[in-house]
Amino acid sequence: MSSLAIPGHWARASVFLAELQRAQLRPTAPLVTAVLASFHSAWPRGLRLFLQLREVTLRPDAPLMNAAIGLCAAGQAWQSALGFLRGMLGAGPRPTVESFNAVASACAAASHWK
Repeated sequence: MSSLAIPGHWARASVFLAELQRAQLRPTAPLVTAVLASFHSAWPRGLRLFLQLREVTLRPDAPLMNAAIGLCAAGQAWQSALGFLRGMLGAGPRPTVESFNAVASACAAASHWK
């Protein structure tokens, strides 16, 4: 899975996920977490992918949510990062220290840390 997490290789990771779907296989949370790591340079696409998968097939775990929050940090989208954290606090999965650190990074990247 680490070969899917290479930064900047999001197109290759997207093709891999499309192949899974064509084979009628459901991606796991750890697999999607690895894939999202490749999307930092294309963070809007990564967030769209995350939201699409979450909506139809995937129940996120904390590492996957942290990866989505990390994409928010890459794009300085601190409001979205906070929204994901609020969702975790309300409906789960339970946030980890990494969740809070990722939100802090998103806020710091956007200069909204107070």
